[in-house]
Amino acid sequence: MIELDETFAVRLSEPVAATIADVRRSSSIDGGSMMRAAAGRWRRLGVAATASTMAACLVALAPPVSAATDDLVLASTSDTGIKGDRGSFAPVLSADGGTAAAFASDATNLDPADTDPFTTDIYVKDLANGNIALASTSDTGTKGNGTSLNPSLSADGITVAFQSFATNLDPADRSRSSDIYVKDLASGNIVLASTSDTGTKGNGTNFNPSLSADGTTVAFASQATNLDPADTDANIDVYVKHLSSGEIVLASTSDTGIKGNGSSFNPSLSADGSTVAFDSLATNLDPADSESFFDVYVKDLVSADIVLASTSDAGVKGQGSLPSLSADGTMVAFQSNATNLDPADSDPLFDIYVKNVRSGDIVLVSTSAAGAKTNGSSFAPSLAADGTTVAFDSQATNLDPHDPDPISDVYVKELTSGHVVLASTSDTGAKGNGISFDAALSRDGSAVTFTSQATNLDPADSDPLADVYVRTRVPPLTVSIRDRTVTEGDTGTRNAVFVVTLSAASSTPVTVRFATADGTATAPTDYRSQSGTVTFAPDQTRRVIVVAVAGDRVTEPTETFAVRMFTPSGATISDGRGVGRILDND
Repeated sequence: MIELDETFAVRLSEPVAATIADVRRSSSIDGGSMMRAAAGRWRRLGVAATASTMAACLVALAPPVSAATDDLVLASTSDTGIKGDRGSFAPVLSADGGTAAAFASDATNLDPADTDPFTTDIYVKDLANGNIALASTSDTGTKGNGTSLNPSLSADGITVAFQSFATNLDPADRSRSSDIYVKDLASGNIVLASTSDTGTKGNGTNFNPSLSADGTTVAFASQATNLDPADTDANIDVYVKHLSSGEIVLASTSDTGIKGNGSSFNPSLSADGSTVAFDSLATNLDPADSESFFDVYVKDLVSADIVLASTSDAGVKGQGSLPSLSADGTMVAFQSNATNLDPADSDPLFDIYVKNVRSGDIVLVSTSAAGAKTNGSSFAPSLAADGTTVAFDSQATNLDPHDPDPISDVYVKELTSGHVVLASTSDTGAKGNGISFDAALSRDGSAVTFTSQATNLDPADSDPLADVYVRTRVPPLTVSIRDRTVTEGDTGTRNAVFVVTLSAASSTPVTVRFATADGTATAPTDYRSQSGTVTFAPDQTRRVIVVAVAGDRVTEPTETFAVRMFTPSGATISDGRGVGRILDND
C-alpha cells in the first residue's frame, strides 16, 4: 500500500543519575531512515515499525561539563534554612570541614534572640543538621549588646573565640573597648580572655583572635598596656593566653625577649598553641629587618626563638602580612607585594607565598596549574594543617579559563600537584557573578568557606548581600596507569595498549611524562622503547600509551617490562607503574 510518511514518538521518563533535556523525539517511517539526536554519547533505541523495518532513534548523553562536582552549602541560614536578611562574613571552619562553620552576621532572622539590626553577632552553624547557635552570648544566654567580630573555631567546632564590644558578656567587662572572648557551645560558659595573669581586663582594644585546636589557648592582638609589665606603650602587640592556667605570654618579642618597637597584628596559632605567626612593623625583632614595612614572623613560645619568614630562599628580606600557620608551626602562608621573594615575581601585585620555616624554602603559590604567575593581586591565604593546600582570594584572570574577569574569586591550590580549583562556583560550575573573598580552609583541607556577594551560587540567594558558603572539596586529581598483557606473534609486532586514567575531568590541561623500562624483557629485542608526554585536554579522563611488542619463534617464559610515569602537572600520580607482560605463543 502506498501512503504518506507517518510519524510516531519516543518519550523518555524517570531518569536516573541524569536529567532529561528533550523528553520527546519524533521519527518518521520512510523505509529505513535514521534520525540523529544532538552529538554526545549515544545509546540506541530500536523500535519495531513493521515486521521488516526497524526505526532507530539515538539518545544522547551530553558530554561531561567541567564543573564543580563537590557540594556547595549556603551556611548563613537559620535552623529552618531561611537565608539571612542582612550580610554575613568572616567565616571559619572546624578541622574536618564537615562539622561546623562560624561567622559574623548582621542578620536579624537567624535566631529569635537576635532581632537587633545594629549589632553584628557571632554564629556557629552545624553543617550536618543545619542547626545554628548564637555564640556571642553570656553564660546565661543573654545576647551581647555590642558588635562581635572575627570568630576562630576549635578543631571540633565546640569552642569559638571572637572579639566583642559588648558590655554584658562578663561582669568584669563594662567598657566599650573590644575584648576577646572564648565561648564553649556545649556548656554555654564564656571566658574573658584578654586579661593579665592576675585576671585584670586589658585596658585597650583587643582583636583578631586565633584559637588552638583544643580550644584552650588563644592568641590575639592588643593595644592594652596592662597585660604584661614589659608592654607599657601604645603599640599593638601579640599575646597568647592559656585559658586553663590564666597565664598570658607577650609573643611579639625578639629571641632575647625584647618587645617589638612597632605594632604587630594578625596572629595565627599552631594546633597545639606552642607557635604563633604574626605580621609586624617592628624593626628590632630580627637584625635583617630594620625597615618599617610589614613582615611575617613565626615565634616558638617554648624556645622563644623567632624567625623572619617573609624572606627568599636565600634569606633576603621581602615584605609580608596576613600569615596562616600550619598545624605544626613549620609552614606559614602569607600575602606579599615584594618583588624579591621569587624570580618569577617582579611586579608589585600582591601574591601568595608559603614559607618552610625550617628549611628556608619558599613557594610562590598564586600561579596557574601550568605555573604562570597571576596577572592580578591575590590576598588573605588560609593554609591547611599539613601545609600542602592553600585557599586565597584573587583578582587574577589567568588562573582558570572560566574566570576571565578581575572580580575577586576564591581559589584552592594543591602545592604537591600544582592543581588549582576555582571554588567560588555554583554546584553546576557557574562562576559567581559577584565578589567572593574571606577564604578559609578546614584544617584537613577537605572544605573551604568564603563570603560572597554573588547572586547565582544558590537559588535561595538572589540578593547582593554578603553570604557565607561552604564548599566540600573534590579530592585532588590523580593519574594512574593500568597493567597490560599481550601475546607476542611469530613475526612483526603486536601492540600493548596501556590505559592512563585521570581521576576526574579537569578544566585545564593535565600532563604527565612517561618512559618504558626493561624488566626481564629488553628493548629493542622484545619490545620497542617509548617515551613522551601524556596530555589530558579539558574534560578528558582517558588516554593510552601504545608499546609495540616484537614477535619471534623462540620458546621462552613470560617476560615483563614497565611503563613508568613521572613529572605530573595539574595532578598527582596515584599509580605510576604499568607492568607489561609478554606471553609466549610458541
